[in-house]
Amino acid sequence: MTRSQFAIQYGKHLGLTMFASMLVLPIFTPYMLSLGFMLQDIAITMMVMAFTIIVFEVPSGVFADALGRRKVFLSSLVFAALCNLTLLFSQHLWQLCAAMAFWGLSQASLTGTLNAWFVEAYQKLDGDEPLNSGFGKVYGLSYLIGASAALFATLFLAFMDASHFHLTSLYKALLVISIVVFIITFIRTFFIVRAQTAKQTDDVTPTLFSHCTTILNTCKERGMRKLLVILVFAVPVASSIEKFWPALAEQYSQVPVEALAWIFPAMLALGFALNGLAAALSTQLCRWFDQRLGYVMAFSHVFKLMFVVLLSWVSSVPMLILALVCFYFCMGLAQPAQLQLQHQLSSDNVRVSIESVTSLSTRLGGLLGTAMTALLITYTNLTNSWILLGGVSIIAIILCHSSVLNQNEQQVKVQPS
Repeated sequence: MTRSQFAIQYGKHLGLTMFASMLVLPIFTPYMLSLGFMLQDIAITMMVMAFTIIVFEVPSGVFADALGRRKVFLSSLVFAALCNLTLLFSQHLWQLCAAMAFWGLSQASLTGTLNAWFVEAYQKLDGDEPLNSGFGKVYGLSYLIGASAALFATLFLAFMDASHFHLTSLYKALLVISIVVFIITFIRTFFIVRAQTAKQTDDVTPTLFSHCTTILNTCKERGMRKLLVILVFAVPVASSIEKFWPALAEQYSQVPVEALAWIFPAMLALGFALNGLAAALSTQLCRWFDQRLGYVMAFSHVFKLMFVVLLSWVSSVPMLILALVCFYFCMGLAQPAQLQLQHQLSSDNVRVSIESVTSLSTRLGGLLGTAMTALLITYTNLTNSWILLGGVSIIAIILCHSSVLNQNEQQVKVQPS
């Protein structure tokens, strides 16, 4: 099997996971409202989910490195199915919180688990395609598959009135379909993911203490340290826009809010599709910059800031959608370069753990963006707060120009296994 064929195979598998998730994500809030829960209840459950992810993000990576990538990935599918199953029968707030705790465990254990396996297997195959090219194919395909699920949810909401079924029953039907897809993905994993451990040697498995020491030493390396700081400062503006742009859509619209319900999953579908397209095109961008991956990230973040400014100028829903389309596209351009950098800077025995650390940095950046938005809108409007958050990301752009992030793959010194 060639590197290209292997990347496509993994992209399909990751895409199935995204498909199952995207069937539920766009309908989560309206489903909870149809059951009689209040927005305050939904906010509490989202806090439970965020807390669960933050607590278990790094430990799940440690388990994946120590126990095997496949085992932890399979557990993430089980937790996701348990989340949907609990949602099907939720009637009280504690049940809803339990479902979101399962979802948090799923997301924490999913982060980077199979990416580490993919990197190790990809590098053993014949061919000279760089890792960013493989990730471009993986995420290009998986995002498109995920987008198809969000598109399905969009049509589901747009033509809801044509159905003779009760609204809540239709939402539950999507939950059931999602569970079935998770089961299919669970079974398919045994045929796709052959390697179960990150490291196959005759050595005794390292102790937890030595493993954590290796993680810490890797994070202290100059290149990894800069990359983690970049993620914290680049994410806040993107996180704020993703969470709060619907408020602008409602403000600019001249129709009842209920008539806009289908737009939100539609934008999720479009965002996934654009991220997939950008991931595929980023391979060419990496070639233009001669595999100087820090410059690729800086280029993407600079163009992203341009569309943040455009978002602050628009005053209609069509222009808002156009600006968001461009913004989402720029977000996707940086991902393959970032993924290759973090895997170049980590060794096999801590590869999932390091991806969990980078994911934690991203989530902390998201929390920073949400908190700063809440603070700034007490003094200014939403779009001005985005401009100020965009200014924060300039720190990330400057750090992207560091020489340690702009070396060829062969020049990067990784932590010894």
